[in-house]
Amino acid sequence: MNIPVGFLEKENRRYNCYRLLSACYCLPSEDFYKESLMDDLIASLEGNYYEARDFAEAMKSSLENYTSKDLLIDYSKLFIGPFKLIAPPYGSVYLDEGRRVMGDSTIDVVRRYAKAGVMLDEHQKDMPDHISVELEFMSYLIYKELEALKDGDSKISVAVSILEDQEDFLKKHLGAWVPEFTKSMKEGIENSFYQNLADLTEVFVAKDILILKDSIFQLKGITVE
Repeated sequence: MNIPVGFLEKENRRYNCYRLLSACYCLPSEDFYKESLMDDLIASLEGNYYEARDFAEAMKSSLENYTSKDLLIDYSKLFIGPFKLIAPPYGSVYLDEGRRVMGDSTIDVVRRYAKAGVMLDEHQKDMPDHISVELEFMSYLIYKELEALKDGDSKISVAVSILEDQEDFLKKHLGAWVPEFTKSMKEGIENSFYQNLADLTEVFVAKDILILKDSIFQLKGITVE
């Protein structure tokens, strides 16, 4: 099996990007100030996502201007309430008629999770189509893809199928609602950490759709002798 040079490294970077980006949409805590979180995100964006790297650098720098309490206040304004949310972090708000939560698109998300073998924790507080959950799901799919590639020639087709699942999920879910979501973030809050997180997310997701298309083409072109 001749996996293209650098392919596995690229997929590991993608895995880390989604995992770390998901963490950025969780409740802010002192973990945000640990150098490893932002430095690992910056490092993972090297190469294929150079357009998004500058936004991660700006996020790291902006943390010097905010306490964790400052971040929590603006996070609440954006995503929690108690007043009208500036940027609801749920896909169904942007994809379903009437801007409602737990709509048809949410049902589709849950179906995709189940197909991939993901069972939602009954104690999970966030809804299935929360931005953080969907980003974490992408990291899980990439993990499954990498595991398949470790098993050799017989699993190339499995890896391709998982890549196609990733591409379809991005196009019909994250890629379909992230632009409007991140626009609301940028227009609704002056906090530079979340402004740059919005830009990073939009650029990263758009670029990853293109990278996935190329990755699928590369693996489908492998000839198993």
